[in-house]
Amino acid sequence: MDPQATWNCLLEAWKTRNWEELQEAATDLKRWMTRGGFPPEVCPQLSMGPLWNRAMVRAACEFVLQMAWQVLQSPNGIPRGLPFSASCCDCNAESPASYEEAVQAGWTGIEFRPDLPRTNFCGYCPIHVPSPPWDEQDWEVASQRRAQ
Repeated sequence: MDPQATWNCLLEAWKTRNWEELQEAATDLKRWMTRGGFPPEVCPQLSMGPLWNRAMVRAACEFVLQMAWQVLQSPNGIPRGLPFSASCCDCNAESPASYEEAVQAGWTGIEFRPDLPRTNFCGYCPIHVPSPPWDEQDWEVASQRRAQ
């Protein structure tokens, strides 16, 4: 195993929200270090040393495993206890107070985006609902709105 390549894979999986790959990379790194393997360089430009790297990798792996599990277990992909704040992918629409309120208001394509600087979710407000082809979640939302 190449722990540096696995660490880089973990970072990329977080950035792209590939939760399954994130779980796999974190599990592999934890297993590697539990068996006495050396940790990857967390921040190569600073070279903090193996003690620092081991502590940071362990903490990061625990965090991403919990986060990925919560996202994958939630029917809406929302981690437990995470405050809801959304931004429209196309405008500055004000965020509804909750995921449920957003769906009822007509927001679509809402997804957890831990990489955004000011909000935790991104989607499309009712004014900017994307044109077909929609993804499966958008079809469900559109069907629910028609049924109301």
